[in-house]
Amino acid sequence: MGHAASSKKEKNPKSNRAEQLPGLKVVILGDSGVGKSSILVRYVHNQFTPMYIPTTKVSIENIVKKLNIPDHALVSLTFWDLPGKEDIQLYRSYFTDVDAAIVVVDLSDPESLNMALVWKQILMNNMTVTTVLDNTPGVKRHEDIYKKEPAPNKYTIPILLLGTKFDLVEKMTQNSEGNKDSVQTSDNKLPCIKELEEYGARYNFTGSMAVSAREGDGSVHQAIQIFIRHIIEKKYRPRKQEENNNDKLGSASAVEKIFEISGVENIDKEFLKAEKCIRRIQSLSKYSDQSLKKFFVKCSQSNLTNSEDISLENCVVALKKYFCSPDTQLEMHEEDRFCTINLKAEKENIKMASCYEKIFKTFNLEYSASVKAILSEFPDFISTLSNIDNRIEVLCQDNSCQQNLLNDKPLDYLQASLIIETNRAKIKFTQNQATDKIKSAETSLNKIKTSLLW
Repeated sequence: MGHAASSKKEKNPKSNRAEQLPGLKVVILGDSGVGKSSILVRYVHNQFTPMYIPTTKVSIENIVKKLNIPDHALVSLTFWDLPGKEDIQLYRSYFTDVDAAIVVVDLSDPESLNMALVWKQILMNNMTVTTVLDNTPGVKRHEDIYKKEPAPNKYTIPILLLGTKFDLVEKMTQNSEGNKDSVQTSDNKLPCIKELEEYGARYNFTGSMAVSAREGDGSVHQAIQIFIRHIIEKKYRPRKQEENNNDKLGSASAVEKIFEISGVENIDKEFLKAEKCIRRIQSLSKYSDQSLKKFFVKCSQSNLTNSEDISLENCVVALKKYFCSPDTQLEMHEEDRFCTINLKAEKENIKMASCYEKIFKTFNLEYSASVKAILSEFPDFISTLSNIDNRIEVLCQDNSCQQNLLNDKPLDYLQASLIIETNRAKIKFTQNQATDKIKSAETSLNKIKTSLLW
């Protein structure tokens, strides 16, 4: 029956596209007893059991959910409910090809929140992605078909911070104070809720929300639905919608958006300032990588190095050996924290072949120039992005800003928070990328110096 239904929908392109369901693997993390399994059962089956049975092995639930997104009304979700205590080697196998994560903490336990960052770090340290090496039919070993590599998106993976047992917190508050309003903050939030939000913002979680799996109040469903919808909008946004957004912004369709618009004007202005730094970091990093590859290609084409065993050290050593003679030698000139490489000739009439001239020009005028720019500009960019992120954090804590969003639109603030935290994660990722590029440039200089000593 499934095939018959599918064939009917193929007449409508939009229906056919919806039939190809987006799929997400979501892992649920947290200490034992915080309520991970209860959250999953409430969301998938809308049920709750008061009996506590510790999860001793991973539980996997597959479900198709309807989301309020044009052209992507359905999404296939695979939830992995992980034990609170597990061997780290097993966690590595669980964290393969993960699309998102939910870190669960117990609001009724003051110590539980401090473990959220630990679980986030465990996830990022062990995330891997699977690459298909050879899908040709035949008898092959698993390692000949698939390859696991460290996940490139570990700094930007969406992670929801979910505080459970909110019903217990409310009861404890009422019992201890007699009037729960008396212990709430000026913005009508219980202290544990405010602490949860501040913690999530401080450690760059995609969003944070307090829920109750015991009470059928819809809080679990609402929190996860908004989180999944945010991921799907980011990952599977229709091309037409992107083009419309670009037209509204007056930008060319070839320019990829870096940040989503949160709707909080003063915060979006800060992200706009950060965008200029990020685009410069991205363009310089890309040009540096491309020029280094071009240098490698020139060395290989000139038969100085083997294309299968090519590196910066090998190229420099090969150049030194080739031009080592009584009349010529390779010379390094250090300037602006990096270097150039030139040929020093004892006789003025020595003419270098054009292929070797191109090697030196590629290194000095392209690769060396880009590295010098990175070393000169990136420290300032890193500092600027830190200042911008600090200002955004202050704006996020502005109660008046939050209250304006909450008025008559209870979902707007959570959605804006998810967008803001995702944008802040991009800033952090770019800062790490810039720092890595600086370290890589310093390492490259040391490699060149060492190579010239050989």
